[in-house]
Parts: sequence; C-alpha cells; structure tokens
Amino acid sequence: MTSRALLAVVILFLAACTVAPKPDGNGSAMVASDSMESVVKRTFTTYGFRLQSGKTLPEMTLAFETYGRLAPDGRNAILVTHGGTGGQHMAGKYSPTDPAPGGWDTLIGPGKAIDTNKYFVVSSNVLGSAYGSTAPASINPGTGKRYGPDFPEISMHDIVTAQRTLLRGLGVHRLVAVVGPSYGGFQAFQWSVSYPDDMAGIAAVITAPKDDRGESSV
Repeated sequence: MTSRALLAVVILFLAACTVAPKPDGNGSAMVASDSMESVVKRTFTTYGFRLQSGKTLPEMTLAFETYGRLAPDGRNAILVTHGGTGGQHMAGKYSPTDPAPGGWDTLIGPGKAIDTNKYFVVSSNVLGSAYGSTAPASINPGTGKRYGPDFPEISMHDIVTAQRTLLRGLGVHRLVAVVGPSYGGFQAFQWSVSYPDDMAGIAAVITAPKDDRGESSV
C-alpha cells in the first residue's frame, strides 16, 4: 500500500468516526503547532499486572509518546500502534535538530490526517518490545536479574490490556479509534475483540485478521 493510499484510508475512517468535541475556553484539546519539534519520551508503570496465562508481572512498564492534548471528558484520544519491528516514535522530533521525524509524521500532527489540533494521540510501545517496555531484557524485581528466557509468554490480549491500563492512567475514557499498520493492525483487531465498547472503531492497515500462514492474529 502506498503512503497516499494509507493516508486515504485513515482520512476516510476518521471522517466516519465520532467527531472529537470542540475545545473549551482553556484550549484543552488544542496543541501548539511547534510542539511536534519537542516530543517527550515517556513511560508508564503499574504493578501486579496479571497475564492471560495466569502469571503476573510484578512490575509492568510501557514506553509511549503523546501528541496533542486530552479533552476534559477524556474522549478525544486515538491510540496508534506500531509494526512488529518498529517503536513508539511515530511523529515529530525530540529536538529540532533531529535528522528525521517519527515514522508516521506525514499522518500525525496539526492539520494532518490524524489532527493533533483535534485529537489526543497516544503512541504506545508494545509489552515485550526492546524499545523501552518491560521485556526479556528487563530486570525481574523478584531476582534482581534480567528475565532472559524466563520472561513469561505474552498474548495479543495481554498487549492490548497493557495499553488499556496505560490509557486509563492517562485519563482516557473512550477512544475515537485504534490505528495501526502490520503488527499494529493485529493489535487493532484485538482491541475490537477484547474491548469493543472502549472505542468508536479501528483503522487496521497493511494487515489482516490472519497472518500469511492462515493463523489467527487475535
């Protein structure tokens, strides 16, 4: 799929979704046009995170970024999920001197398809990733050593439940959409299965509910 076709998919989907509320007098749903030049790396940590397998992570951290501002009612958010080898840096720059912006910078930002003047965009790294979230390289609080091969098996449901926990921590009450390409699309499909009432819909691109072997992705 070309970048132009991808842009069309996202625009059409968001046009069909519930429109984000207009900002009130304090500008809570607005974002300054230059804020995408100073994106902040952030982390969220919770404790006693129970996995679908029944095992528990004593400490669970997700790395993430946000663009735009959350509306007072917590209902103008879009969750962006990344591909299997990607990370959470989907838009903007950490500093103006960075050589390149995030991977979806043509789609996310003021006046763009995912308009940060309207939406609060959360780009979450996945549980188990090497880009800052709890993973095999993380320290197991119970042993003081890296998990390594002892890191518990995680499911797609665990990944989206971790994202949901992050969103609740940020004050997001309902999503306008979950948007993601490839493996991020798998996550979007899982959201529609696990938490269908938490969002207006999904925009899963360059992906399918089953992988190329015919196995279900959710």
